[in-house]
Amino acid sequence: MTTKRETKICSHCKKLRALSEFRRTSSTVDGLHTVCRYCNTKATRERRHYGKGIRGRTTPMREILLAGARVQAEGAIDVLASLDKAELNQDRQAFAGKIDETIHKLHHALATMDANSEAQQGG
Repeated sequence: MTTKRETKICSHCKKLRALSEFRRTSSTVDGLHTVCRYCNTKATRERRHYGKGIRGRTTPMREILLAGARVQAEGAIDVLASLDKAELNQDRQAFAGKIDETIHKLHHALATMDANSEAQQGG
């Protein structure tokens, strides 16, 4: 003769609790989680508060990361401010020249491809 239990021990807090205090699951023999609802809720809250990723980080860590990003941005601004405007114009012109050259090469390559495909279709 088997008797149905009405209590279970939580594997986290080690307290004897009613079966209604455990969530259901199909992964255990008795069909109930090994951790009670209270411990599970507490663990979930802690995990969310101290979670991974910038959104879940604690406030001090988020502030450290944002401060680091601010320092990097300010450093880049200082470097740009220290550059001579004439140097920037020369760099800009050189960069524009390289872009024009690349566009010219692409147009030439497309024209060659078109000519080859027309020759294959015609021949």
